[in-house]
Amino acid sequence: MYLLLLVFIAFYQILPPRNFSRVTDNVNSIIELIETLLKEGFAYQSSKGSIYFSIDEYRSRRFKYPRLVKLMSEIKQEALNNDEKRSQGDFALWKACKEKDEPGWDAFGIRGRPGWHIECSAMSNYVHICGLIIWYFYSQERIRID
Repeated sequence: MYLLLLVFIAFYQILPPRNFSRVTDNVNSIIELIETLLKEGFAYQSSKGSIYFSIDEYRSRRFKYPRLVKLMSEIKQEALNNDEKRSQGDFALWKACKEKDEPGWDAFGIRGRPGWHIECSAMSNYVHICGLIIWYFYSQERIRID
């Protein structure tokens, strides 16, 4: 993946980053952000241990996020296949490991791993890898609670 990024950087004549950061190096920051979301009531832990972001809670506080509006209309057409979620639109912040040998970290009373988009939110607070790339790929997906 780094090689592809370096090719992209060279092709567009962008100054290369001074250093690279991996998600696995930033798990503590991800856990801290999830803890904040839990404390503020924007997230909840399911009976199986996974932690989800509550879209209903987010919307109930009159926050608006255009991507979520589109997502909610798409989700209405899908069947709810996850009995852990309170709402179809909720998404995983921390997924509980299903197998003992599955890679993961101990947090929230379970062994698990970060969900897909929480990584971007946690790392974007202090890591910038070619700002335009971050903005382009993640700006539509990221939810920030300030």
